[in-house]
Amino acid sequence: MNHVLPPPGQSPLVLPLVRSILTEMRERRSRARLLESTAELMTPTFGARRRQELMLAESRMHRRQLHLAKRELEDLGCQLLSLDPPLIAIQLS
Repeated sequence: MNHVLPPPGQSPLVLPLVRSILTEMRERRSRARLLESTAELMTPTFGARRRQELMLAESRMHRRQLHLAKRELEDLGCQLLSLDPPLIAIQLS
């Protein structure tokens, strides 16, 4: 996710990009939560332990990507106020 910043005065034109980033963030957060709750409920048998580790590793990857997406919003002049419901503040030039 490397996007070019819009020229000054073009902030409203980034709305489709912001929507796309917010959608990605919601999907990643949902997936991370599902993985974490599923891993937590698994019985720690030998085979399940490996699956549990893989689920938690995937969850951590989604959490890292969430952090990067938030930074990307900030680079676009937006401040994430809430993800659920999605609420951002956009700095207009």
